[in-house]
Amino acid sequence: MENRTDQLPLTAFGVNKTPGWEEFREFLEDRCVPGTRFHLKELLRDMGVDFYDPMLIIEETKGRMAEDDQWIRIHYREDALCQNG
Repeated sequence: MENRTDQLPLTAFGVNKTPGWEEFREFLEDRCVPGTRFHLKELLRDMGVDFYDPMLIIEETKGRMAEDDQWIRIHYREDALCQNG
């Protein structure tokens, strides 16, 4: 996780220079539709998402919100992906 700005009000994690997975998860949930939203299943279907998962929603919406001009770009590293077996 990396802030791409040094303007403190625009950083994802504020002054926290070493956010963990929990902070990242909370950030994603803040940038996507609430899991309690009315007609959530229909909205997810329209997005092409099968179930409520903030990461999947962010991948589809880029974390864009009506209130601001910020967005999120997710980069995956092959060597960082978990593999079973």
